[in-house]
Amino acid sequence: MTTSLFFADEGGSWALGIDWEKVLPAWFRILSATADSGEYAQRVDAILKKHYEYRQGKMLSVARRIATPAQRQVLPKS
Repeated sequence: MTTSLFFADEGGSWALGIDWEKVLPAWFRILSATADSGEYAQRVDAILKKHYEYRQGKMLSVARRIATPAQRQVLPKS
């Protein structure tokens, strides 16, 4: 029997093993179809800062490709 000990203050989304490179583009597609330009930019920025800051520039490029022309205009350049 294996026992794991987990301290709540040490946890984070990294501990769940989420493949953000697969999850985020799918989420961007759904968000792009349902959000106005300002909301799209704000929510993309927030999720990248919270869960994917170390490769934010790369994923911001993905969000830009998925965005509508109006959404693309309000996204940060990188």
